[in-house]
Amino acid sequence: MDTNLNTAGYDLYEVSGDHWALHVKEGPVFVGSFRKVVTHAVTRLGFKLSEIEIATKEMIKMEHNGAHFGMYKGFIFTFQKEFKHVKQAS
Repeated sequence: MDTNLNTAGYDLYEVSGDHWALHVKEGPVFVGSFRKVVTHAVTRLGFKLSEIEIATKEMIKMEHNGAHFGMYKGFIFTFQKEFKHVKQAS
């Protein structure tokens, strides 16, 4: 049994450009480039790369910037999240 199981799930966000965040619900947030966040998710948290690929394709299709993963790190749905403290490029 996975002793590091997070029953609340995980959220992956495209904050802006190549600035991404993986939020462990009720836990820490890992931020960085898409490559760094995905590498962390796969190597440290045990995500399957195929689940992240499905999620990001669906985010693009739905024009959303967030994807929710369940407690077993499987993709569930996408959503739109507003970030109030992100500076927009001029």
